Amino acid sequence: MFENPFLFKYMCDEFADGNHQYPPIRKMQKADDLFRKVWLKGNFYRWWCRLLGRKYHLLHLLDQKLDHKSVCRHSCGIMPVPLNQIKGSENRSADFDARFYPLKSEDQERWVEIALLKLKNANFEAVNLIQIEDVYFVRDGHHRVSVARALGEQYIDAEVTVWQTNNRLEEAHRLPG
Repeated sequence: MFENPFLFKYMCDEFADGNHQYPPIRKMQKADDLFRKVWLKGNFYRWWCRLLGRKYHLLHLLDQKLDHKSVCRHSCGIMPVPLNQIKGSENRSADFDARFYPLKSEDQERWVEIALLKLKNANFEAVNLIQIEDVYFVRDGHHRVSVARALGEQYIDAEVTVWQTNNRLEEAHRLPG
């Protein structure tokens, strides 16, 4: 019955806390099934991309053509960000594909844990993103982004830091005419 060891641990913890008014196995099974669905969709997506000769990896922040000495950074605080504009990662571009499907089966336990908490309507910290023009890169919160996309959400709360090069700043501040 418990293929996933996390399922068994969750069941034990849930009943040990005395919080068993709603059968927890349903939400846990739904989270586990959601991971399997996303995992299969991701494998198909990667296979299809290879067949068509397309790239399927997330953009990597270091691959962006930025002169890091001339980048101005400023925080925009916490704001809702469209999930479809999150297209890259600062340091985990090999762990998720371009649709934020997990690439490593070792991520299943963490992914299912986040999905379960999301299904229980738990409050999450905002993810941490870097914005360059209209593209966002994940600094922290890859699993939260992946789960939110899998659940069909459109936006996610994010602590956003905008990076602009001096050239872009000069263009933005240049007076018309």
